[in-house]
Amino acid sequence: MIDNYNPEDFERLKQEVETLVGRSVKTPKDFEFLSRQIEGYTNETISVSTLKRMWGYVASPCKPSKYNLNLLSRMIGYSDWEAFSGGNEVMSSSRFFVKSKLIADALQKGEQVRLTWCPGRVLTIMYKGNDTFEVVDSINSKLAKGDTFTCPQFVEDQPLYLSNLSHPGIPLCNYVAGQNGGIKWNLGGVILDLPET
Repeated sequence: MIDNYNPEDFERLKQEVETLVGRSVKTPKDFEFLSRQIEGYTNETISVSTLKRMWGYVASPCKPSKYNLNLLSRMIGYSDWEAFSGGNEVMSSSRFFVKSKLIADALQKGEQVRLTWCPGRVLTIMYKGNDTFEVVDSINSKLAKGDTFTCPQFVEDQPLYLSNLSHPGIPLCNYVAGQNGGIKWNLGGVILDLPET
C-alpha cells in the first residue's frame, strides 16, 4: 500500500483518467473499455475487477496499490503518484503532455465514434472489430457512407491516418484527414444487432 494516500487526490486522478479516455466509467462495459484504453496508453494492464474496486463499483476496504496509482498517474502524463498528488513540489509543477486518444480495440462492436476536423468535416463511424470501421454518416468529407477502413487509434489534435480504405471507384488505399489542426473525437452510441462478419 501507499503511505501518502489522499482520497481527494485519488478522486481527482480518476476524473482526469475519465477525461483523457472520453468516457465516464459507470457500467461493466465502461470498465472493460477503460482496461483496454489503459493498456493502449501504457502497454501495461489493470484487470477489470481491480478497476471496479478502484472506482467503487464493487465495495472494497483496501486502498489502491502503489503500482496502480503510479500506472494511472503515468497514463495522464505524470511520472508517478507522488508527482500527481503533489508530494514533490518540483515534480508536480511539470508533467508530460498526453494527447487524448481512443484505442480502437477498446471499443465494442457496433459502437460509434464521431470525428470532426476543419473546415467543417464531420464523420460518424461504427466499429466492426479488428481495428476496422465503417462510415455511417459523412458531412463535407470525401469519405462516404459505407466506406470501410482500418485505424488502430484516434489521437486528439493529430491528423487521422486510415489504412485499407475501401471507397467506390478506387482501389484499396490509405487516406489522411485533418492535416491542418488534427481531429477531435467523441464516442457515440451503439448500433444493436450488429451482424457478425
